[in-house]
Amino acid sequence: MIRKRLIVCLIAAVMSCTCLFSFAACGSSDANDLVGEWKIKDTDVTVVFSGTEFKLVGNTFDYTVDPGSKTITYKSGDATGSAKYSFGNNGQQLTLDESDGAGGTKTTVFDKVSNNGDAEPAANGVAVEGE
Repeated sequence: MIRKRLIVCLIAAVMSCTCLFSFAACGSSDANDLVGEWKIKDTDVTVVFSGTEFKLVGNTFDYTVDPGSKTITYKSGDATGSAKYSFGNNGQQLTLDESDGAGGTKTTVFDKVSNNGDAEPAANGVAVEGE
């Protein structure tokens, strides 16, 4: 009787660990998919997500990803913000929805250019070295 309980507890523990590792891997997938160079749709402007930094032409933000709420939180100096994100087109398109400051939502759509998180952001095809 005690042996059966131990076996059931062991199986439950193994299944719990498997579920936790699977959840952690799924959550980090969004952060990994975000890394790279992205072009703002219908422009010649690119931005870069490095894994910990979001680089724009002229500014760099530290960011974190919450895969549960599908939110990116970013900070640069005193400036902070957050945006809801979603991926489309097999991970090749990124949509960010953030507050427009007037009670509405501003949506920005990006197309994936490369997986290079070390790239520099560019405007009109001209890369701008990090600050």
